[in-house]
Amino acid sequence: MLLVSPPGYGTGDDVVHDVMRLLARYGIDPAFEHGARQGGTLLPEYDDAEILVIFALDGETRALCLAMASKPVPDRAVVACVPAGPEDEYLRRLLAQEHKAGLVSLPASGGGERVPDRTGIHVVRACANALVAWNSARIRRLNPDETVVLMLHGIRTRAQWMSHVKPAIEQAGLIPVPTNYGMMNLLPFALRFRDRERNAIEAIRRQIRRARDRYGHASFAVLAHSYGSYVVGRLLAEGETFDRVILCGSILPSEYDFAAGGPPVLNDVGSLDVWPVLASKVSPAYGHSGSFGFHSGVTVEDRFHPGTDHGQFLTREFAERFWVPFLADEKVERASDGCCPSRRQSLLDWLPHVWSRTGKVVYPLIAVLTLGILGSVSFLAWRLFWAWWQ
Repeated sequence: MLLVSPPGYGTGDDVVHDVMRLLARYGIDPAFEHGARQGGTLLPEYDDAEILVIFALDGETRALCLAMASKPVPDRAVVACVPAGPEDEYLRRLLAQEHKAGLVSLPASGGGERVPDRTGIHVVRACANALVAWNSARIRRLNPDETVVLMLHGIRTRAQWMSHVKPAIEQAGLIPVPTNYGMMNLLPFALRFRDRERNAIEAIRRQIRRARDRYGHASFAVLAHSYGSYVVGRLLAEGETFDRVILCGSILPSEYDFAAGGPPVLNDVGSLDVWPVLASKVSPAYGHSGSFGFHSGVTVEDRFHPGTDHGQFLTREFAERFWVPFLADEKVERASDGCCPSRRQSLLDWLPHVWSRTGKVVYPLIAVLTLGILGSVSFLAWRLFWAWWQ
């Protein structure tokens, strides 16, 4: 929330004070700025504002609030209140055409007299009620301390990375909630032991339920690494809901069907991350979206990171730069240029799947050859050792 006034007005004005105090009761923490004069119009810097309100702080404040209260719910984030006089036409056109702002017209300024409207708190309350009604989800994102971030780890780890990422999330006013399904070793992962898989999913489901019970109506986001992305995919398919999802090192299939109207999904892809490719070879349930992306249009945002492997996402610096903006208000920070897989990823992608006809021939043959080579080397080493011993 950004309140903007012309130069010469300040937060000490009665109307501004009442508006800010009442909005605080609704859980909205507004910032206050003075606008800059350009070409006779008020042209504020508001790129980071979720909702923008331009106040003509005079007797027309009542008309402003009543107009906002009667305004239909808009399908946009930025709303500007602009005087309707001809001298403000440039500003109105700029806001509407270039910044896609919803406009609420104010009566033209009458001589510039500042006569604060003190007709009662009900006027300001009407303004606040309209803001809250516009979009409750966006209002929640204006209060990041009401966003819970569930963190899910991968296999062969006790998720020590969560202790590195957690401070960055807390510093942004979000609530980090680590989850844990225990140590998943390589064999049950590759062979998909059904009991072990179901136990992991149910363990995370129970922890999510406890978090929802504790934090009530908070917004819930998910940050999942590696096998954690597979667990998130299963939970979504089984009806679990989240407000935002971040995946890194994802092993979900690239064709995974994220439901229309579901949460926004951000998928971080590392150009040196070969583990999703290898996972896709051992089971049709796994995929290489962490190596090549989903490429599924508006449902998922793929973000590619050149020179990044499977574990290099899991640092405080990465979380501060790339994850916190998305978790707080869905801003996607761009990574360095580079969208293409590395040579090692492309080469591994040529390997046949274990369950394919080719794989059923190639991999046993590779296993036999490997055992044969190891056996020959071991036998030769033993003969050399025995000759030396004699």
